[in-house]
Amino acid sequence: MHYNYSDKNNYYNSNDLKHFYESFHDLKITDINNDSIEIIESFSKELNAFYENKFNGFSKLAKYFKIVNKIKTTRVGNSTEKLLIFMFSVDPDFKAISIFNEQKDSDSIKTALKSEFGLYDPNLIKIENWYIKNLQNKKTEENDNNSKKI
Repeated sequence: MHYNYSDKNNYYNSNDLKHFYESFHDLKITDINNDSIEIIESFSKELNAFYENKFNGFSKLAKYFKIVNKIKTTRVGNSTEKLLIFMFSVDPDFKAISIFNEQKDSDSIKTALKSEFGLYDPNLIKIENWYIKNLQNKKTEENDNNSKKI
């Protein structure tokens, strides 16, 4: 099943997102380290700023799909890195996982995510959840350990 999303000027098909996600393997912790996370965060900020500035008059939905298409065509990084670039580009503040944790039912989650991002993308929640469980705490621990050594 697929959905069509639209804004004032464009139509988007959920198959585009499906194909985007299918082009990557599952997230693997062995594909990533603290140095690569810093590079990913930096690249994502640049990507987000570029789309915020260049496409300022565009809808949230249009920006979301433009970032998807940009990452799909970039030759930077492995699958895990690209999915994290995507996550940090569209949701650097982890609003999707916050919405998921705060809402009471799936209809409320879908409505809130559509309001925030222009569409409901459950894979964004999965990516954020994986990052928080596997890497965010590890990154914090490594940073704490490095500061204790100084």
